[in-house]
Amino acid sequence: MRKQGKYTKFERSTLFFNTYPVSRILNFNRPKWTKLQKTLKLKQTKPFDLQNNQLTKLNYKLWDKVQTCYKKGHDTRLSLNLLFDFSISISYYKKILRFSNITEKRAFIIKSLIKPFFRFDILLWKSGLTSSLYEARQLIFCGKVFLNNKKIKNICYLQKGDVISFQEKFISNKLYNLTNLQNFIEIDFYTKNIILVKNEFDFSDTDISLVINELIPIKNFYDYIKIQ
Repeated sequence: MRKQGKYTKFERSTLFFNTYPVSRILNFNRPKWTKLQKTLKLKQTKPFDLQNNQLTKLNYKLWDKVQTCYKKGHDTRLSLNLLFDFSISISYYKKILRFSNITEKRAFIIKSLIKPFFRFDILLWKSGLTSSLYEARQLIFCGKVFLNNKKIKNICYLQKGDVISFQEKFISNKLYNLTNLQNFIEIDFYTKNIILVKNEFDFSDTDISLVINELIPIKNFYDYIKIQ
């Protein structure tokens, strides 16, 4: 939550790109900025010939392309951070793509975007039992939420068949109001427990779209991680 204030000035992407200083672009080290840096240096040292319309159009076209690419990357990064409340870094997705033997795009999406929903604290938060990720962690560490009837000391990933139980005072009517993540959890209202009925690789395409598609465009996410 602390980091959200840092990025509030970037909420309007058009304002961000119109006021982005050229000096910062010249200091970028990635190879994809080399061509634009040469163009900007030429513009600073030697003004463009306005009579050469072809040169002017090429430069404007290149700048528009870079603006669009940078805007999509910025929006995708912000969506990823907000999806799990900054609890999972961008490097997590890069490691999955680079160091895992994943050749299928679907397998990469499941391991990078679906698996985090099986983390204990994220599951409690996304299911609607808690109002924030930090509240979910507090309940776990204070012993108000149990995994397989045991109090846990570290946040872990859940699997099919795991049972989440609660203290009686905490339950009240929260279980009856759950509407999220119903495609891989079931609620036993008699024992007041939550049971996981699927693993991440048991998800169908419909399940993936229900969990992810409304939150972040999958194609933009895959393209963004691939070029990093």
